[in-house]
Amino acid sequence: QLPLKDVIQQMDNKSFSLAALQLYAVLVHEGSQSSSGHYYVYIHQRGQWYKFNDEIVEVVEKARALDYNFGGDFDVAEYDTRQMRIQQKQVQNKSTAYLLVYVSREYRQQLL
Repeated sequence: QLPLKDVIQQMDNKSFSLAALQLYAVLVHEGSQSSSGHYYVYIHQRGQWYKFNDEIVEVVEKARALDYNFGGDFDVAEYDTRQMRIQQKQVQNKSTAYLLVYVSREYRQQLL
């Protein structure tokens, strides 16, 4: 394994800084197994995050694109109609960032 900085320096002899990269897209797998599930992508364009899910494209908050795609469990509040009160419940998050796409800040305008 080579650090990203070393790989890029091998490709281009210019001086390079990781700060020169900007996250452009997050490809997400949603499902309990890698052999099944659904893929969609969040793309950052013109200062806004978009979710591309098949034929549906929607504007989303940055947190939805970046913070909720790491699998694991999270707590939600759920109303229990029998006990007539709100209860905390743990839910499995089946969304996992599968691929991160970065672009150079220097060339971003030319690429997009």
